[in-house]
Amino acid sequence: MDNCNNEQVNCPIFYTMSVIGGKWKWAILFLIAKEEVVRYGKIKGFLPPIAHKTLSQQLKELEGDGIIHREQYNVMPPKVEYTLTDKGKSLVPMFDFMFQWGEKWYDN
Repeated sequence: MDNCNNEQVNCPIFYTMSVIGGKWKWAILFLIAKEEVVRYGKIKGFLPPIAHKTLSQQLKELEGDGIIHREQYNVMPPKVEYTLTDKGKSLVPMFDFMFQWGEKWYDN
């Protein structure tokens, strides 16, 4: 973190936040990591308040950044599955840390 300052936008933390920042990306990634292979409908059900447009956009961004893989099967009805890439799997240890932090500081 020593090589980051207020004037430097090429800081690794800014890159990380640009890829996984946002209201829903961590929740989406958590579900995919937990389930390993997940379909769109299950993600939508896991995040009931999310709009279809928002979920689609977040998934496209995660795919574009190489965090998730989208597999489309040309069957009727259409079937799409999402999995984590190796790059996405490298984020899994952060979930453990986030869980521990939340468990410690969450005030029931």
